[in-house]
Amino acid sequence: MESKKINHIIFDFGGVLLNLDYKKTFEALGSLMNLELSFDALPPEFLEIYLKYERGEMKSETFMWNIQKLANKQITQPHLIIRAWNAMLLGWNPKRLPWLLQLKEDYHTYILSNTNAMHIDWVRKDLEKNHSITDFESTYFDCVHYSHDMGMQKPDTRIFEEIIAANNIKPSEALYIDDNKENIAAAARTGLHAVWHDPTLEIIDELPKYLESIT
Repeated sequence: MESKKINHIIFDFGGVLLNLDYKKTFEALGSLMNLELSFDALPPEFLEIYLKYERGEMKSETFMWNIQKLANKQITQPHLIIRAWNAMLLGWNPKRLPWLLQLKEDYHTYILSNTNAMHIDWVRKDLEKNHSITDFESTYFDCVHYSHDMGMQKPDTRIFEEIIAANNIKPSEALYIDDNKENIAAAARTGLHAVWHDPTLEIIDELPKYLESIT
C-alpha cells in the first residue's frame, strides 16, 4: 500500500480502530443513576464533568464521586460505575492488529483520541487478556495522543496543531481519519487531509479508498 503524497496516517481511536457503541454506556449509566441520559443530549451538569474528565482536569475517583453526586439514587459500589462507563467499549476486530503493524512499515502512524483514563485502562487490560499485547502504543504506532493527557479535546484545532508540531508532520502529507464530522472539519482547518469514516464499515477495507481519493 503506497502513496505518493501521504507519509503520515492519524487515526481517531474509538469508532475507527476500536469498536464502540456510545449508547451502551449512557443506557447503563442512566439506569444506574436513575437519570435520563442520551449521548446526543446530556444534562449540562453531566456534560461538564464528562468534558473535564476527558481533558484530564478530573481524576477518575473525582469523576466517579461526581457521578454518585448527580445520581437520583445511592450508588454504593464504585465498580458498577466503572462497568457502566466502559460499556461502550466493544473490543477489536483482531485482523486490525497485524494490519496496523504492516501499515507502520509504509507510513508513520498515530492515534489522536478524545478519551479518558478509565477507557484507556480498559483497552490495555483487554489487549493483554485477549490478545497478549502489553506494549500496544509503542508497538503499533509512532506516537499516541490522548485528550486526557493533552489537556484539550477535539474539535479544538489546537489539539491537531499540537500533534502536527510534536511529530514534525507536514499537514499536506498527512491523512486524518475520524468518525465525527465536526472533528473532521477542525482537522481540515489545519491543512490535514481529513476523511470521515463510517464506523459501521471496516477500516481495513476503507483505508485504500481514502488514500486513493487524495493521491
